[in-house]
Amino acid sequence: MRNSVFLQNDYSPRKKKNPKSPDGSDKEWSRSSLPSNSQTMQFSCNAENIDLGMHVLYGGEVYNWKVEKKSTYNCAALRKLKFARWNAFELPRDENRETVYWAARENGFYLSWDKAKWVRNSTWESE
Repeated sequence: MRNSVFLQNDYSPRKKKNPKSPDGSDKEWSRSSLPSNSQTMQFSCNAENIDLGMHVLYGGEVYNWKVEKKSTYNCAALRKLKFARWNAFELPRDENRETVYWAARENGFYLSWDKAKWVRNSTWESE
């Protein structure tokens, strides 16, 4: 089984998002409904001999990747003057999960395996 990791930037100072659209589908998770000038987040993730590079997400956007190697993927993010670190894919926590979902919110990073129950796993920090 190849695992997938999804990271969504849920932060917007102007609008709160519902995790599901009114018709109950998950289409909100795959598109951005926020203006291009909304809050951005820079992040990078890597594992042993794997570097996914630096990425920028605008509010509501999603980045996903397939786990190429069964290893822990360490991530770091920056938003304004705050930073965070978390393990986006971690052994043995996620090895039997087909998909790992992450939501970046104003008060931290939330983990879910089903997009219904979310648990805060990391918080934004400053100096």
